[in-house]
Amino acid sequence: MLRVLSGDSMEGAMNPDSRNHFDWWMGKFPLVAGTTALVAGTIVLIGWLFDIPVLKSLHPDLVSMKANTALAFLLAGMSLLLHSSRGTGGQRMTARFLASVVGLIGLLTVAEYAFAWDAGIDQLLFDEPQGTFGTFSPGRMALNTAISFCLLGVALVIMKAGNRWSSKLAQITALIFGLVGLLALLAYFYGLSDFTGLAIYARMALHTTVSFILLSLGVLCVQPGVGVMAVVTGKGSGGYVARRLMVAAIGLPVLLGWLVAEGEIRRWYGDQFGEVIAATASVAIFVLLIWKIGRSLDTQDAERAVLQQALNRSETEFRELFDGAPGGYHEIDSEGRITRVNKTEVTLLGYQAAEMLGRFVWEFLDEPVVSRQSVLAKLAGAKPPARGVERLYRRKDLTTITVLSEDVLLQGADGRITGIRTTLHDITELKRSQILFRQSEERFRQVADNAGEWIWETDPHGLYTFSSSAVQAILGYHPEEIIGKKHFYDFFTPDTRDELKHAALNAFEQKEPVHRFLNTNLHKNGNIVILETTGVPVLDEKGELLGYRGTDTDITARKRAEDSLKQSVSLLQATLESTADGILVVDGSGRISSYNAQFAAMWNLPDDVVATRDDERALNHVLGQLKDPEAFISKVKDLYARPDENSFDVLEFKDGRIFERYSQPQRIEGKPTGRVWSFRNVTERMRAEKAVMASELELRRVWEGSFDGMRVVDGQGTILMVNEAYCTLIGKGREELVGKPFSIILVESLQRQALEKHKQRFSLGTIGPRAEKELELWDGRRVWFEGSNSYIEIEGRPKRLLSVFRDITERKRTEASLAAERSLLRTLIDHLPDSIYVKDAACRKILANPVDAHAMGASSEAEVLGKTDFDFYPLELAAAFNADDQIVIRSGQPVLNREEMMTLPDGTLRWLVTSKVPLRDSAGQVIGLVGISHDITVGKRVEHERELLLEELRTALENVKTLSGLVPICAHCKKIRDDQGFWNQLETYIVDHTDANLTHGICPDCAKLYFPGIAV
Repeated sequence: MLRVLSGDSMEGAMNPDSRNHFDWWMGKFPLVAGTTALVAGTIVLIGWLFDIPVLKSLHPDLVSMKANTALAFLLAGMSLLLHSSRGTGGQRMTARFLASVVGLIGLLTVAEYAFAWDAGIDQLLFDEPQGTFGTFSPGRMALNTAISFCLLGVALVIMKAGNRWSSKLAQITALIFGLVGLLALLAYFYGLSDFTGLAIYARMALHTTVSFILLSLGVLCVQPGVGVMAVVTGKGSGGYVARRLMVAAIGLPVLLGWLVAEGEIRRWYGDQFGEVIAATASVAIFVLLIWKIGRSLDTQDAERAVLQQALNRSETEFRELFDGAPGGYHEIDSEGRITRVNKTEVTLLGYQAAEMLGRFVWEFLDEPVVSRQSVLAKLAGAKPPARGVERLYRRKDLTTITVLSEDVLLQGADGRITGIRTTLHDITELKRSQILFRQSEERFRQVADNAGEWIWETDPHGLYTFSSSAVQAILGYHPEEIIGKKHFYDFFTPDTRDELKHAALNAFEQKEPVHRFLNTNLHKNGNIVILETTGVPVLDEKGELLGYRGTDTDITARKRAEDSLKQSVSLLQATLESTADGILVVDGSGRISSYNAQFAAMWNLPDDVVATRDDERALNHVLGQLKDPEAFISKVKDLYARPDENSFDVLEFKDGRIFERYSQPQRIEGKPTGRVWSFRNVTERMRAEKAVMASELELRRVWEGSFDGMRVVDGQGTILMVNEAYCTLIGKGREELVGKPFSIILVESLQRQALEKHKQRFSLGTIGPRAEKELELWDGRRVWFEGSNSYIEIEGRPKRLLSVFRDITERKRTEASLAAERSLLRTLIDHLPDSIYVKDAACRKILANPVDAHAMGASSEAEVLGKTDFDFYPLELAAAFNADDQIVIRSGQPVLNREEMMTLPDGTLRWLVTSKVPLRDSAGQVIGLVGISHDITVGKRVEHERELLLEELRTALENVKTLSGLVPICAHCKKIRDDQGFWNQLETYIVDHTDANLTHGICPDCAKLYFPGIAV
């Protein structure tokens, strides 16, 4: 149908390019506004960082943008960019967080103005000097700027919150801070030098006003289809007129106001005349705009008339399409009566249109009563309209047809249901085809399900899309378990999966048929199934691979039979060649058909004789070796004459050898076709029999005398043999074990699981590795066993499993105790403050505690293991260490508590007390050494400092003159008598006997007493 254009889309119809251009700018403007604010904030912050005035205020006479303002614009720009992109929930959360920071900056600044409070944020980023132009407080943004940031933050937080009220509120707040920015911008435009009212404290910077206006428009354009913007961006006449008048409504008052103000300033006219001019100009301009818009609307009406004609033509074409549509079509009113019907439906049902119009629709359905209830329920809104529902309609000739119907509810302006529009598609033939197809499919499924082969289909990746039920008999899965869930290679055995999958997928890539592809698969119960796969590619009309279709035949039994036959033939041939008997097979004509090498060797037959395959010539060659050749040849001829007879006799050779000769007929399907001769050299039989008896006796002694418990079981887990040691280990007698399941040795809760596991392993032929395991026995004991298994396979006898057990309970306890002691020893070594290490015979570190590793300059033991001192110390020091180590290793004598001084690679001097003892193996041979070093550097340093101090004291004492003994002094004049008996002044005596020099003065008491007039 043609697209009908109304007044709601007149602008798009008149100029779609203009409309698309407008929509493109509406979508891009949030990106432009966000980027501009982000760049402006960044540039101003750079201006503050490097003190570039032009970046901060654009001009020396203009107010600078504050650092907090620039930061808020940067964050607001980032938030708007995140909102305008179709990002994830995380991006929206980030945008709202940034917006919250912007609002918080504005709110704190408003609080500073309201409460005369300094929040400490004004000069947080940069300092601004007092008295800056247009600034109330250094670094503080204008009050109107702060209020605008509060509104901007609210708008960016609540926009795109998921409901229309939040979007409308965001647009209202955006309009408010945009108008604040416009007010400040017009003040610059009109040349006002100051503000009044709320903006009295500080002026808004010029680039601040522009940024607010751009961000306001950006927020409005993010959601252009709701709120205030819904009118401006509408596609109808209202939007058209709003967009045409919007520019004039914003630009004309600004321009006229400026012209009037400029005329008054230049004294072109008085104040009142300026108002008259402004009013006259406004009237003229708006009249011109209205005339232009009216003309555009007239043009649109003319175009609408053209479109109406096109619409009428479209209606005519629609009626033709309606009546000639391939499907039936009718409409019913609110009572269920047919109000409209197309020719297709009339023809389909065999009526005339007049015969159907006005009648209830259910009169034409196969079940009128049920259909009436259904139609009335839909008209009442109690039942949803039909979507792709099959219905039976009655034709005028009383035959029925099957149609596929679709209903559409018809509603009035008030939303009430006024009728139903229904389309009908005749699918009678389709239904018949579906019935035939289902019958054919059922026949195919019956054939597939009853066939012995598994029939399947896959997609191009090998995923099953169809499977016959034969898969259950072959692999144990229901078809529902694999269709759409399993690939063909999911059943391959793990050991062949990669190889078989690669081979099959190569065929897929080449789109080649798969013929008799052998593959091993795992049955659902774990058994191995061998399948022979045949498949062909399914291609579409372009030759693209749609998948594969094929069959799988279970050839497990056949394969096993073939393998068994090959094994039997191989075993027979090996037996013939390895047996000690000489074997000769002749056919019914007396020609040699087979023989083994032992036969030729036993009879000393040359190669040219047996190569002829002539039995008579071979007999003539051996007659000379026998003691009684006549009896030998007579027996041969007699047996050839009676081909069904068996024979046994003994042949004696001239050289003393004795052969047993066995002969029996070779039969095929019960008929003799030749004869088999077997010759056995029994000369050493007695010796061999005696050796065997001795060997069996020795084996019995080993079996019964072994300290290890031994047990033989069959595939079902039944115990066939046990030795006495096994009975002792288990605590049961031989008669309690033989003939019973081996699991009876365990506690009852473990018996079933152990027996099933044995049967599974036995069927797969796997043997568990030699292992140590703790078992809970039947009597509650927990015993550690070391066990090993091996299969006993003798041709002609069932396979058996020999198990050998050894009680290692005490050993495990010892190992646990040893492990605990080793852990304790290692813990002690690692936490001692001394350096402890172990070296092998080549002086390589095989153990080092953390102290030793740190002393070598390593961060861990791993860095030093396997390395020598030459890897960490200077050559001379390492060579000295190595020489000491070699003395201990070669001599086997320890070095105990030896003080050593060493210089580390960084020049640090260390003193160590070192002990090294040889490390010996169990045979007493020295295999390395164990060393321990105690750092006494601190003690040595203290001792050295003490000796230096004593030496200094000793020297000082030697240089000091001392007074000692009784010194006589006069009680009156205070003279002192020296050693020679002379009385000297006190001062002279002190100078002579000490290093002191004296000076004279007077004390305060004497000064007052002897010199009262002198102030001291």
